[in-house]
Amino acid sequence: MVCQIRRWIVVIACACCLWVASLSAIAPPVSAVILTQEESPGQILYQSRHRLRDKTGHTWQSILYKRVTNGDSSSLTLRLVGFPGTVEIVRTAAIEITTPSGETIALNDRFEEDSPAANVGEYDMEGAIGQFPKTGSLGLSLKTAKGTTQIEIPLAVVVEWQDLRQR
Repeated sequence: MVCQIRRWIVVIACACCLWVASLSAIAPPVSAVILTQEESPGQILYQSRHRLRDKTGHTWQSILYKRVTNGDSSSLTLRLVGFPGTVEIVRTAAIEITTPSGETIALNDRFEEDSPAANVGEYDMEGAIGQFPKTGSLGLSLKTAKGTTQIEIPLAVVVEWQDLRQR
């Protein structure tokens, strides 16, 4: 009698494991979270927002966005925002994005003369994003008043940015 109960417990446990495994096998893949906002009739803003940490532990907000007005798309823009009072971006120095193969892409700050704040930079990503591979993270190098800051852009963020470009 005890053997039969143990056997049933094992059978039920195995059935439960198989059921859980089958659920994970058919679960949909995680998709990118791209925010869509209608700013006015015929004008849509697409955004990808992430918090990224630099090598010193400071948090940066990255916002990749584009506007589509009556079917016409604006360029892709990357806005980097450091914590106020902690960082000051050097406007005259381009940011450098390094691909896994070692290729470097330099982008100038759009706010070179008229920035909303010292900790905010904005960069045109339209030409650069097509050069990003879908196989690895990117390195971003940015000059601040305290020196060069290194930020890793994870592959999941890169893929999301490429998805936003297609919209």
